[in-house]
Amino acid sequence: SWAINNHWETNYRAYQDGIISFRYAMRPHGAFDPAEASQFATGLAQPLVVGAVSAGADAKPFLQLSNKDVLVQVLKPSDDGKAWIVSLFNPTSTTQSVGLKWAAPVKGTSYSNTGETPGTPVEGDITMAAQDVVTLRIER
Repeated sequence: SWAINNHWETNYRAYQDGIISFRYAMRPHGAFDPAEASQFATGLAQPLVVGAVSAGADAKPFLQLSNKDVLVQVLKPSDDGKAWIVSLFNPTSTTQSVGLKWAAPVKGTSYSNTGETPGTPVEGDITMAAQDVVTLRIER
């Protein structure tokens, strides 16, 4: 029997009653690769959604990153409908640089915040610190 207790007692009880189930996934691997491990975990938590496409549809990816060690955490339309919001994650312990390649032309890219307002324009590749998250606003 395990007990979970956080002792912080904020806006919820500091303990949980009853049975708690945990789900694990284990698999063999070589040297630790933080980007691959994050992709594997995301695949378990957010299964692939399959949809039908019409015959002759363009099969090019909507967005491609130039660095396999940087992951897309969020890709969504902005609340005002004028841009795409992209959050990138660097799960590694080293600084990474990444470029974005879009299937369709975009008007401009800038750093953004949670309010989705455009900030400093992005010129060239994006440099990300170790285990950093960067949010971008891409004008359509």
